[in-house]
Amino acid sequence: MRHAHTTATLAAVGVLLITLTAGGCAATANLLDGCHFEITKQSPEEVRGLWVESHAVAQCSPRPDRHDVKLVLQYQKAGSRTWTDQATDRSARIPPTPPGQLRFTVRATCRPGRWRAVASITATRGQTTANKTAETPVQLVTGCQGR
Repeated sequence: MRHAHTTATLAAVGVLLITLTAGGCAATANLLDGCHFEITKQSPEEVRGLWVESHAVAQCSPRPDRHDVKLVLQYQKAGSRTWTDQATDRSARIPPTPPGQLRFTVRATCRPGRWRAVASITATRGQTTANKTAETPVQLVTGCQGR
């Protein structure tokens, strides 16, 4: 897993959002031989919006027998040391082989504070099981549209 600074983006299709990603280098997890999971990157923009959102993709070649993903969007308000789950996308679907991708999205109402996306992935092929975690660096959101 590699980390860089987190970026934020605004959607241009009528709904303002902040997208948590690992800017520059993606937050990734490689499981088994040929299975790849990535919290995808976006272009940096102004940090203001109605939503905080994170996206991830998975693909495997060869495909595993089992693949479980839990992508969680977490929030920490100022002065707190506790992270609270705001949105979760869970799937036991088997990712396709490249160039296909299995996509994941988590979205929550924007509010000022610290945000991060955390993924837990388990993949099994034959008698081999691998468990990995990937997470974005923390993104400080200081303002939200209409707040």
